[in-house]
Amino acid sequence: MTEAPHHRVAGSARILLIGHVTRDIIRVPGRRDREQPGGSVYYAGMALCGLGHQVTILTR
Repeated sequence: MTEAPHHRVAGSARILLIGHVTRDIIRVPGRRDREQPGGSVYYAGMALCGLGHQVTILTR
């Protein structure tokens, strides 16, 4: 996971998320397929980072 800028605010936490990160393939007719990280753990981590928390993801 790309490290997000640290916007630590009062009440922020260090959080460990455990689960699977996937590789999503985005298909749009008329365009090249695009791959990007995905999965519930990844998206939860991105949301928590956006709220100012420090997130670590443990996956296989």
